Amino acid sequence: MDVENKNADEFASSGSWLSDTFRQFNFVALMRERNHIRRTCAESMRVYRRFKSEMPDAAPKEFYARMIEKRTGAGAAGVSEIMRRIEESFTTWPVEREITLRDVVSFFAVTDCLNADPTAAGVRSRVRDVVANAIPPDL
Repeated sequence: MDVENKNADEFASSGSWLSDTFRQFNFVALMRERNHIRRTCAESMRVYRRFKSEMPDAAPKEFYARMIEKRTGAGAAGVSEIMRRIEESFTTWPVEREITLRDVVSFFAVTDCLNADPTAAGVRSRVRDVVANAIPPDL
């Protein structure tokens, strides 16, 4: 019985259990991160649709290269380097496959999140899940 009272006293003195839980998982930062990923997805879909209407017969990699160029301002060499990084990061495991729009958007989302908070040790959100909910699989 004394143990229960001691635990209750310690819990009560620490504040709200909800605040303690949110602080532990940094709920606000996580929600901010997810909202940022969703905005990245929406912006990327707008750009993709615009490029698709301008270049209806272009290969998917051409669209992705144009998106990267527009978003980063990189030249041809920079775009090639970013495409290589995306392929290395997203398309080689568990099986090799062609790059997709989801891969490109995931790369944008991760780099944006890391650039937005330089003190963060990484990205807490499941970027691939958020992107999968916003970007169709066939693009």
